[in-house]
Amino acid sequence: MPRRQEPFAENSYYHVYNKTLDHLPIFAQQTSRQLFLNILRYYRSTYANRRYSRFLDLEPTLRVSEEVKIQDQNYFLFHCLAYGLMPNHFHLLLHQIGSFSISKCLQKCLIAFTRTSNKLNNREGPIFLSQFKVTKIETEAQLKHVSRYIHLNPYSSGMIPNMTELATSPLTSLPFYISKIKDNLCETQYLLGLFYNNRSKYKSFVFDHAEHQRSLEKLKHNSSC
Repeated sequence: MPRRQEPFAENSYYHVYNKTLDHLPIFAQQTSRQLFLNILRYYRSTYANRRYSRFLDLEPTLRVSEEVKIQDQNYFLFHCLAYGLMPNHFHLLLHQIGSFSISKCLQKCLIAFTRTSNKLNNREGPIFLSQFKVTKIETEAQLKHVSRYIHLNPYSSGMIPNMTELATSPLTSLPFYISKIKDNLCETQYLLGLFYNNRSKYKSFVFDHAEHQRSLEKLKHNSSC
């Protein structure tokens, strides 16, 4: 695998994304999306010191005991601020907490997902492009805009027909921002804090830009045809 050029640094924010090979619609099914999120949640922890498949094979009582430690924030390598899972690609907005680079953690996630998904779907070979893409977030404004881009992606691409459906769609972490539903992966406090902890303000920030982002996606698609 080519050496990664993007440095991951302590207390920094990143937009991470990758596509599947040959446009494989791996995330078209909710079971695959949930598997990906479960694996990301698992490898977020420094306590995840065994393969995900071996973790699942643990005796139930022991697995529950390990799960408690894996969900302990004291062991977290990063926070996931936002995610979006499209049929053939994903977007993640991550905050690296400490000095330990999350690059290896993300590689483990993709390897574990590929291995488990291939086993479930009776297929072989890689699923994703060999190296995920990373953009470092430099400002709070950029952080806001990237979160909005991720959350609008299913609508701007035409997958979801209206904003009412987007508000409750499991394709992104948006529902955890605009309602009081909690998630054990997505950390919403920091981003909401930039909107004075006002969910309605964040909702307006996203929804008011929806048509503009959709028009940009159409222009991008037309120019590539």
